[in-house]
Amino acid sequence: MKKIDFKNDFLEKIRLNLSKNTTFIQNHKFTYSDLNIYLNIIHDKLRKLQFKEIFVICDKSLLSYVTHIYAFLSKKIWVPHSINKKEDETIEIISQLKDPLIIHFGRISSSNLKKYKCLDLKKVKFESKQKNDLSNFISKSEKKSSDFMSKSQNITAIFFTSGSTGSPKGVKLSLSNILYNLTNMIIKIKPNSNDIFVDFHEVSFVISIPILILSFVTGASLVIGNNIDLINLKTFYKKYNFTILITVPTLLKIIQKSRHSPALKLNTLITCGEPITKSLIDSIINKHKLKQFLNFYGATEVSPWILSSDLRKCYDDNIFEDDYAPAGKSLNFVDLNINKKTKTLEAYGPVVSPGYLNLKSSKFKKINKYYKYDTGDIFVLRKNYYFCKGRKDHEFKKNGERMSILHLEYLYRKILNKTNLFVVFLKEQNKLFLILEGNVNKRDKEKILYKVSKNKQPDYYLSLKSVSKTSTGKISRSELAKICNLHIS
Repeated sequence: MKKIDFKNDFLEKIRLNLSKNTTFIQNHKFTYSDLNIYLNIIHDKLRKLQFKEIFVICDKSLLSYVTHIYAFLSKKIWVPHSINKKEDETIEIISQLKDPLIIHFGRISSSNLKKYKCLDLKKVKFESKQKNDLSNFISKSEKKSSDFMSKSQNITAIFFTSGSTGSPKGVKLSLSNILYNLTNMIIKIKPNSNDIFVDFHEVSFVISIPILILSFVTGASLVIGNNIDLINLKTFYKKYNFTILITVPTLLKIIQKSRHSPALKLNTLITCGEPITKSLIDSIINKHKLKQFLNFYGATEVSPWILSSDLRKCYDDNIFEDDYAPAGKSLNFVDLNINKKTKTLEAYGPVVSPGYLNLKSSKFKKINKYYKYDTGDIFVLRKNYYFCKGRKDHEFKKNGERMSILHLEYLYRKILNKTNLFVVFLKEQNKLFLILEGNVNKRDKEKILYKVSKNKQPDYYLSLKSVSKTSTGKISRSELAKICNLHIS
């Protein structure tokens, strides 16, 4: 497996960017040289404090984004955390850390959090236009360069995941994991200093690596978007003309549906995190002008991607299964294998995390220098493309017949010609639910009755005005399961 020496190339790009007056965060008119000053001020504020992890409570402020860049570059461990998490989950996560410094921006009210080391950066004076002769945060001296890169095999970040399905797990990422992934992104999407990334997600979502960190490394600009900007996307796009959008299919559906959504002219549109359907791809290709339209597949545990596919080519060549596009073909620096017994996809190589924080897991196995990770997703390999057939825990048996949630959703959507439709199976109750965003009428039920076998017929039909989303913008299947449980309790 090819190995890369990142030391000189990576650091030189950062040094060069931090000396420029080009825009880093466009909607704050904030330059890379401003960023350099802010990084130095934060460093001066923190250097005498004793701590091991920088726990950053995210919001959509300029200072939050700057602090995440600092946390990534520091010799400490960067731990991003969503401000929208419940307090008990936040406390549970912090309790797993050894010696955290909690950085926030004037929005901590809990006395439970105040017993930890906390720093409100809103109280720190930042003057981005001051004329101080401050050296680059990444010094030109070899010693400082060596200090930063010496942690390449050590843990540089911990992203917590799976809080929606159980106890939050901290995924450990080394600097090497992240840099190999960034190299893949640079090869695939070829971003440059003229590009403008847009970020509608929270920095606690692992795609902040190929959004925030990638824009920083390549010298591109970034626009910070929020829900209001999505609602007023036409005005927002006209003002900032962003060129790279990375998001999940659920958010793309919202953009497509909104009458306020303009035709976007993008260098690159990337979708990830969920399967994407042929019908959604069709509507996007017909509405927007895209130089590249790509799908990426992965997980936080692979920092975050191991597969990619060109969706325009898939559309032109009709490469779909059950109306879903392939997850893709293997990216560089990863070996893939479909386990013969479990049918799940396994990944091995330098992009794979060394495991979970304070938790041994059979999903990870160290082989020589790198780790192997079992994704838990069932895959088939056809026409040189990897197709995801759903999660292993989304397979179930009903009255002896094995079924897949993903396949049933495809089947029901095809029969009813409706896309906002979801399936939940409650194993303990042996009950199958069809959930529709909108009304379920008598004719819909009759179509299902006559076109599917008895086992595949839903036990319950539920109509919801809207379907809950996770903090990362994906459909919250755990919330759907709770609604189904309440319905029959």
